Amino acid sequence: MTTNEEIRQAFAKKYGAKPVTVLGTVAAVDESAKTCDIDDDGLVMYGIRLQCVTDAAGGILCVPKKGAAALVVQIEGGDGWMLADCAEYEKIIINGGGNGGLIKINDLINRLNVLEKSLNDLKQVFSTTWVVTPQDGGAALKSAAATWAAKTITETKAEDIEDTTVTH
Repeated sequence: MTTNEEIRQAFAKKYGAKPVTVLGTVAAVDESAKTCDIDDDGLVMYGIRLQCVTDAAGGILCVPKKGAAALVVQIEGGDGWMLADCAEYEKIIINGGGNGGLIKINDLINRLNVLEKSLNDLKQVFSTTWVVTPQDGGAALKSAAATWAAKTITETKAEDIEDTTVTH
């Protein structure tokens, strides 16, 4: 493993001065440690923070995709580095991700439209198709509603409307 001093010397040799930012490629990711390794033309920087504070329980954790271009910034002129941005992410976790994935709004709207159409169909049965028929014991209503009742609605599952690449 390269020491911080060796990294500083390699940067000084490559850039002529201590850089503040480096554009490289994500070489490896350790989500549990909230770090990644960045390859800058063969010079690998290890333990780059994915968050400014690696032991934070909340905040936004952007997990980069291996092989993606990434910009890292030096933390206050010291030995620490942090991922500033990345061309592609595997996932994004907001405040620990305990609430599950974000809603795929178009899929949710489609599911709501199915329910609304079904409710409107039932209202149509009551408002125009069915008329009170004395002494039939509800047979006319049952007949009028039979077509509507035969159409089942599939229950929605979380995966039908959830984008798990972004959790909150």
